[in-house]
Amino acid sequence: MPRKLTKDQRYTKKKREQSKRLTHHGQITEKQLTIRVGDEELSLLQMWMQQKGLDMTALLEEIIASLPNDVTSYEVRDEPETRSGKRIAGGKQTKRICCWIRSTLYEKVNNHAKAQGLSMNRFLLEAIRSHRLR
Repeated sequence: MPRKLTKDQRYTKKKREQSKRLTHHGQITEKQLTIRVGDEELSLLQMWMQQKGLDMTALLEEIIASLPNDVTSYEVRDEPETRSGKRIAGGKQTKRICCWIRSTLYEKVNNHAKAQGLSMNRFLLEAIRSHRLR
């Protein structure tokens, strides 16, 4: 008789299965993207969702896909700025958005954020603010 999986193992197995879905082209992997947005960004996203008739995941994928593929145009920071003992507040992010996006788009956001020396969340907030609805 096979041994039962632990709670942690069941959770990991469930997430691994959720992160992959089969299509007619093969296997597309997805990663979970979690961002915290403020009221301004949330109202922009909701307005765009209504205008385009998309859900939040599709809208974020469209915003990320519209980013340039080349990350060499950013200034590369050799050393991160030294912080004083105070914590730098990121602002008033009130809403957390969790969605599953394609892994290629996830890596694109990650590369852009690293090139600018920002966290993925701050980079996405800037991308949302600067995105123009097409």
